[in-house]
This record gives sequence, structure tokens and C-alpha cells, in this order.
Amino acid sequence: MTVCQVKVLALAIVLLVGCAVPRTSIEPDGGQIRILGPSPNFSIDTLPTSWVIEGIPGKAPVIDKDGVPALRLTSGSDAFILARLTRARLLATPYLSWAWNMTSHGGATHPVRLVIGFQGGNPQGKSRGGKPRRWFGTALPPHDRRLAIVWAAAALKRGSFDDRVEITLRRYIQRGGRENIGSWWLETTDLADLYARAWPEDDRGQVGIAFIGISVVPAVAPAQAHVSGVLLSR
Repeated sequence: MTVCQVKVLALAIVLLVGCAVPRTSIEPDGGQIRILGPSPNFSIDTLPTSWVIEGIPGKAPVIDKDGVPALRLTSGSDAFILARLTRARLLATPYLSWAWNMTSHGGATHPVRLVIGFQGGNPQGKSRGGKPRRWFGTALPPHDRRLAIVWAAAALKRGSFDDRVEITLRRYIQRGGRENIGSWWLETTDLADLYARAWPEDDRGQVGIAFIGISVVPAVAPAQAHVSGVLLSR
């Protein structure tokens, strides 16, 4: 990506995301939910009430990466999820946008990925009196489906789900490839479409988005990711 393109990307992120007022949970405002800027003073040590952490977080400073304000996350031996609580309907605000800049990694997928929690669409949960699951502990809100959006080692896997099929968790490969590391990529994906592909028997009209965040899974070799401009829109 050229210097000019990076500056355009940085400006777009600032205009789209800006600074949001902390709340226990956030709802669409003008058809958008600003998830993560990040603002310069954002810190996982003093999170606003609209954010939660599950697991043992490492360092996640806000830095300037090629002119783009970004949250830098590094994988280690512990897993954690940094998530912002939302109050949105899937079909009302289905488009998730973000920018990421990934370093090389040793596994099939990068240990840093986006994660979205859904609630309300699971027909078994309704018919059998089941309760939405809580992951890791108790900080994340109840949810019965979880989607991870990952960066793969192979670019050819872009646009597909990985081979591991779990009832409540699916992993979607947004992008990947060694040739694409170290550059900023501005992404937009349709969560309603991905949900229908992952769980075709569910009722999408009943699905709410409980949270959107970043998940870091354990990795033998540390790998870094820079994330910026996370936005949900209709």
C-alpha cells in the first residue's frame, strides 16, 4: 500500500469511527455502531463500561502504524477476548467494517482474529429450553452462536469457512497469504450472509448481536496484529 493510500485509509478511519461515549452497551446511531477507533487514550487497563475482557490479556497499546491509529495485539501462551457490548439486530446492521495489518504467523490461521457473539437465532435453544452460553467466564454477555473472522496462512482460502465444524462456533477466513502481511487492508463483510451460511437452520430475524471484539488464542510463536476502524452499519 502506498503512502498516499495509507493516508487516505487513516482519514477514512477517523471520519468513520471517531470517539464514542462509553455506555454499558451501545445501539445503532444513524445506522452505525462505532466499535473501536481506537482513540489515543484507549487502554485495556481502564476500559469503559461498554467493554469487557475475558481471559488473561497481554499488552494492547494504541500506536500509530503507518499513519493509522491502531490497537496492537500480540499472542502469547494465554487466551483472551476483548469485546464491546452491543445492542443491535443482525438484519438491521449487518455490515461489519474494519482495517487490519497482520504479521507473519506459524499456524494455519493467525492467533488474533475478530469475534462476534450472537443471541436469539438458535431454534434448539428455544424449543428445548436451553440457555445462551457464556464463554470463558462471566464477563461476556449470554450468546448462543459465535463467529470468528480469521486471517489464514493461504490466500486461496479467502471467502470460506474452515473445516472445523462446531455447533456454536464457526471460523470464517476473510483474507490471508504471506504476500499480504505487513500491509493495511480495509475490509467489509455481511454478517447476515455469514450467519446464514454458518447456521442455515436458524431464524436470522430473531438474531441479535451481543458483542463484537477481538480474540487472541494461544500460540507457540508470538504474532502481532494491528486493528483499527471497527464499525457496524446497515
